[in-house]
Amino acid sequence: METMEMQPGSMLALFETDKEQRSSFVMQIIEDLQEGRRDPLNVHLQVKCMEETIKMLTDKRAYPTTAEPYGEMLLEAAQQQGKEFTHHNAKFSIKEVGTSYDFTNCNDEVYLNLAAQMDALKASIKERETFLKSIGVHGLDIITPDGEGVKIFAPAKKSTTSVAVSLK
Repeated sequence: METMEMQPGSMLALFETDKEQRSSFVMQIIEDLQEGRRDPLNVHLQVKCMEETIKMLTDKRAYPTTAEPYGEMLLEAAQQQGKEFTHHNAKFSIKEVGTSYDFTNCNDEVYLNLAAQMDALKASIKERETFLKSIGVHGLDIITPDGEGVKIFAPAKKSTTSVAVSLK
């Protein structure tokens, strides 16, 4: 593999684009693939590497404990600009996201009973799904709790064939 001459900052600058430019970029790659100017395996490898790079950059857990996470540096820089601002071709906003609640310390008996029922229902559904997947192609005759005889069948199986890539 050839070594890259560009610095990371220069490479990132290539992606300061607007929606129309990004769409055009994608369409050019698709056209190049269709006309044989690009190798689909190389393009997919490059896409997977970009995805992993972005995940490593934005994932808080990817940093050693001595480094300041990217997200914290981003928030600090944005706060210096104000609650909402425009930077290059984008509108930035500082807002609360990902609000969640922990109900375990509420000491509410009604909630705890409902949660236990939900857990039991989920377990029962999972068990029934496992059973239904085991039914043969000809189905299975059963008697319902109402005493009615019916034939049940295994669920329809759907899958998509794809190419998996493990980066080294």
